[in-house]
Amino acid sequence: MVTCMGDIVFWLDKRMPASQVGLVGPKALSLCTLQRLGLRVPHCFFVSTRAFQSHLDANALRPQIESLLQEAVTGPVLEKIRALIMRAPLPEEVRRQIAAAYDRLGIGSVAVRSSATAEDLPGYSFAGQYETVLGVTSLEACLDAVRRCWQGYRI
Repeated sequence: MVTCMGDIVFWLDKRMPASQVGLVGPKALSLCTLQRLGLRVPHCFFVSTRAFQSHLDANALRPQIESLLQEAVTGPVLEKIRALIMRAPLPEEVRRQIAAAYDRLGIGSVAVRSSATAEDLPGYSFAGQYETVLGVTSLEACLDAVRRCWQGYRI
Protein backbone atom coordinates (compact mmCIF):
# COMPACT_ATOMS: atom_id res chain seq x y z
CA MET A 1 0.00 0.00 0.00
CA VAL A 2 0.99 3.63 -0.28
CA THR A 3 2.57 4.86 2.91
CA CYS A 4 0.88 7.97 4.22
CA MET A 5 3.18 10.61 5.66
CA GLY A 6 0.21 12.50 7.06
CA ASP A 7 -2.84 13.40 5.02
CA ILE A 8 -0.87 15.50 2.54
CA VAL A 9 1.96 13.37 1.15
CA PHE A 10 1.92 9.69 0.18
CA TRP A 11 5.00 7.60 -0.47
CA LEU A 12 4.86 5.13 -3.37
CA ASP A 13 4.36 1.56 -2.30
CA LYS A 14 2.54 -1.27 -4.07
CA ARG A 15 -1.14 -0.39 -3.75
CA MET A 16 -3.13 2.79 -3.33
CA PRO A 17 -5.89 2.20 -0.75
CA ALA A 18 -9.36 2.80 -2.18
CA SER A 19 -9.95 5.48 0.46
CA GLN A 20 -7.03 7.51 -0.94
CA VAL A 21 -7.71 7.19 -4.70
CA GLY A 22 -9.50 10.55 -5.00
CA LEU A 23 -6.59 12.35 -3.35
CA VAL A 24 -4.09 11.80 -6.17
CA GLY A 25 -4.23 11.86 -9.95
CA PRO A 26 -4.10 9.08 -12.53
CA LYS A 27 -0.32 9.36 -12.98
CA ALA A 28 0.16 8.39 -9.33
CA LEU A 29 -2.29 5.52 -9.63
CA SER A 30 -0.55 4.29 -12.79
CA LEU A 31 2.82 4.28 -11.01
CA CYS A 32 1.29 2.21 -8.21
CA THR A 33 -0.07 -0.25 -10.77
CA LEU A 34 3.28 -0.54 -12.54
CA GLN A 35 5.07 -1.21 -9.27
CA ARG A 36 2.44 -3.77 -8.21
CA LEU A 37 3.09 -5.58 -11.53
CA GLY A 38 6.76 -5.83 -10.59
CA LEU A 39 8.10 -3.16 -12.93
CA ARG A 40 10.83 -0.81 -11.74
CA VAL A 41 9.39 2.55 -10.82
CA PRO A 42 11.55 5.45 -9.61
CA HIS A 43 11.22 6.37 -5.95
CA CYS A 44 8.59 9.04 -5.67
CA PHE A 45 5.93 10.61 -3.52
CA PHE A 46 2.54 12.14 -4.25
CA VAL A 47 1.23 15.46 -2.97
CA SER A 48 -2.50 15.01 -2.38
CA THR A 49 -5.36 17.31 -3.24
CA ARG A 50 -5.59 18.04 0.50
CA ALA A 51 -2.31 19.95 0.24
CA PHE A 52 -3.77 22.26 -2.40
CA GLN A 53 -6.97 22.72 -0.38
CA SER A 54 -4.86 23.54 2.68
CA HIS A 55 -2.86 26.07 0.62
CA LEU A 56 -6.05 27.77 -0.57
CA ASP A 57 -7.57 27.87 2.93
CA ALA A 58 -4.43 28.93 4.83
CA ASN A 59 -4.00 31.91 2.51
CA ALA A 60 -7.70 32.78 2.15
CA LEU A 61 -7.38 32.32 -1.62
CA ARG A 62 -10.82 30.82 -2.27
CA PRO A 63 -12.78 34.09 -1.90
CA GLN A 64 -10.16 35.98 -3.92
CA ILE A 65 -10.32 33.43 -6.74
CA GLU A 66 -14.12 33.34 -6.66
CA SER A 67 -14.16 37.13 -6.94
CA LEU A 68 -11.80 37.04 -9.92
CA LEU A 69 -13.90 34.34 -11.59
CA GLN A 70 -16.89 36.65 -11.48
CA GLU A 71 -15.03 38.88 -13.93
CA ALA A 72 -14.33 36.31 -16.68
CA VAL A 73 -12.44 33.11 -17.37
CA THR A 74 -9.97 34.43 -19.90
CA GLY A 75 -6.55 36.03 -20.19
CA PRO A 76 -5.71 38.39 -17.33
CA VAL A 77 -8.04 36.72 -14.83
CA LEU A 78 -6.25 33.39 -15.14
CA GLU A 79 -2.88 35.09 -14.77
CA LYS A 80 -4.10 36.86 -11.62
CA ILE A 81 -5.25 33.55 -10.12
CA ARG A 82 -1.93 31.92 -11.01
CA ALA A 83 -0.07 34.81 -9.37
CA LEU A 84 -2.14 34.45 -6.18
CA ILE A 85 -1.26 30.76 -5.94
CA MET A 86 2.46 31.38 -6.57
CA ARG A 87 2.85 34.28 -4.15
CA ALA A 88 1.05 32.61 -1.25
CA PRO A 89 3.35 30.79 1.18
CA LEU A 90 2.81 27.08 1.66
CA PRO A 91 1.15 26.15 4.96
CA GLU A 92 3.74 24.85 7.44
CA GLU A 93 2.29 21.32 7.57
CA VAL A 94 2.32 21.04 3.76
CA ARG A 95 5.89 22.33 3.67
CA ARG A 96 6.97 19.95 6.44
CA GLN A 97 5.51 16.86 4.79
CA ILE A 98 6.89 17.70 1.34
CA ALA A 99 10.30 18.42 2.90
CA ALA A 100 10.30 15.06 4.70
CA ALA A 101 9.38 13.19 1.51
CA TYR A 102 11.90 15.13 -0.59
CA ASP A 103 14.66 14.38 1.94
CA ARG A 104 13.66 10.72 1.99
CA LEU A 105 14.20 10.50 -1.78
CA GLY A 106 17.86 11.34 -1.22
CA ILE A 107 18.60 12.03 -4.88
CA GLY A 108 20.14 15.03 -6.62
CA SER A 109 17.53 15.94 -9.23
CA VAL A 110 13.79 15.29 -9.42
CA ALA A 111 10.85 16.05 -11.70
CA VAL A 112 7.65 17.56 -10.32
CA ARG A 113 4.53 16.79 -12.34
CA SER A 114 0.92 17.82 -12.02
CA SER A 115 -1.95 15.39 -12.39
CA ALA A 116 -5.59 16.32 -11.96
CA THR A 117 -7.83 13.77 -10.26
CA ALA A 118 -10.21 13.99 -13.26
CA GLU A 119 -7.51 14.41 -15.91
CA ASP A 120 -8.74 11.82 -18.39
CA LEU A 121 -12.41 11.02 -18.52
CA PRO A 122 -14.47 9.17 -21.11
CA GLY A 123 -14.62 11.47 -24.10
CA TYR A 124 -12.08 13.93 -22.71
CA SER A 125 -8.31 13.97 -22.56
CA PHE A 126 -6.11 16.70 -21.18
CA ALA A 127 -2.76 14.97 -21.69
CA GLY A 128 0.12 17.39 -22.14
CA GLN A 129 -1.76 20.40 -20.79
CA TYR A 130 -0.41 20.20 -17.25
CA GLU A 131 2.88 21.38 -15.82
CA THR A 132 6.11 19.40 -15.52
CA VAL A 133 9.17 20.93 -13.87
CA LEU A 134 12.41 19.07 -14.57
CA GLY A 135 15.82 19.37 -12.94
CA VAL A 136 14.58 20.29 -9.46
CA THR A 137 17.67 20.12 -7.22
CA SER A 138 16.65 21.68 -3.90
CA LEU A 139 13.77 21.65 -1.45
CA GLU A 140 12.95 25.30 -2.19
CA ALA A 141 12.86 24.58 -5.94
CA CYS A 142 10.63 21.57 -5.23
CA LEU A 143 8.19 23.67 -3.20
CA ASP A 144 8.16 26.31 -5.93
CA ALA A 145 7.53 23.61 -8.55
CA VAL A 146 4.57 22.29 -6.55
CA ARG A 147 3.01 25.76 -6.59
CA ARG A 148 3.72 26.04 -10.33
CA CYS A 149 1.85 22.79 -10.88
CA TRP A 150 -1.07 24.07 -8.81
CA GLN A 151 -1.41 27.13 -11.01
CA GLY A 152 -3.28 25.05 -13.53
CA TYR A 153 -2.67 23.81 -16.99
CA ARG A 154 -1.37 25.91 -19.85
CA ILE A 155 -3.67 26.57 -22.78
